[in-house]
Amino acid sequence: MDLVRLDELETIDPRPLPPWRAEPFTEIEIGSDRESATERARTVRSMSTIVVYSDASGREDHLGAAAVALDNNLEVIESQQVQVGPMDRWSVHVAELIGIFYAVSTVFKISNQRPRTEHKGKTTATILCDSRSALQAIQNPENKSGQRIIHAILQAATEVQAKGIALRLQWIPGHCDNPGNDAADRLAKDAASPGKTHPFRPLLTRTKALIRDNIRAQWGREWKSSTKGGHLRKIDSTLPAAYTRKLYGNLPRGRAYLLTQLRTGHNWLSTFRNAIGFRDDDHCVCGAQETVTHVLVDCPKLQELRRELRMKVGDAFSSISSPLGGSKEGERGKPDTVSRTKTVNAVLDFTEASQRFQSRAP
Repeated sequence: MDLVRLDELETIDPRPLPPWRAEPFTEIEIGSDRESATERARTVRSMSTIVVYSDASGREDHLGAAAVALDNNLEVIESQQVQVGPMDRWSVHVAELIGIFYAVSTVFKISNQRPRTEHKGKTTATILCDSRSALQAIQNPENKSGQRIIHAILQAATEVQAKGIALRLQWIPGHCDNPGNDAADRLAKDAASPGKTHPFRPLLTRTKALIRDNIRAQWGREWKSSTKGGHLRKIDSTLPAAYTRKLYGNLPRGRAYLLTQLRTGHNWLSTFRNAIGFRDDDHCVCGAQETVTHVLVDCPKLQELRRELRMKVGDAFSSISSPLGGSKEGERGKPDTVSRTKTVNAVLDFTEASQRFQSRAP
């Protein structure tokens, strides 16, 4: 294991935050109604001295975040853009959190630029974000991936509150024709480019997912290029998955052994016995080459049994793959397990009645 690369990953503190800590935000408003939330966002200037919008966006497999503040004439008075990083190391949810972190920083910066005498009494600042999940994560911090970013947001908000600023978080629906939200979205899209301009470490969950995907991709390449298992790949083109285990696990041992013979081609039909030197020819009793496909589909000696099988399985008999539990429904294979199991059981009934296979090795 590369310990240097391991040190680059985020660490998660298992300790909960102290329950007696002061709340860094005076309010986190997460409205459930889009219309009322949109209207509340339009009137936010009437109750806040400082208004900052944050957003995150992705482009060409990279993520960006931004925070922007507008004046009463909807002109940008302060903005920050952040290159978050590639999507395989970062998520949109965390990019939204990073945007909020820089929005808190923007509030701090604006408050320092304004004279203390400009506003009498306590200053109120509102950060508007169109990600409910990000606001909920800040409202209920947990010990999971992205924890350090949330803790940094809470710490920064606490420092802002210490300057006498009442800091609020508010949800604004995305794409609601709000000038501030639209400006933050544009800046976030512009920032979505190669590079990383923030101090946070890559996510543990994303790194684990990347490793799993790489392992699965390598497994897939080896599976497809292998000189063995060719018969099984014709039956089931996807990698072995959980549904395959269920397919075998629901069968008695003898029938599971029989299904294995059908799917792998390692059985006691003449073709395989000839290949391993147990027989001089590969002929069926009808004179043709005796293979799994021949027995299930073509052999005239089994015509009556095959008619009964067709009645049971219907359209599943249109290919050799479906009757034997094969899946071509997506890369990972998620077939209808119930109907697939019924089809396989019907095929196994046919196979046992044909007496061409043995339930155990002789």
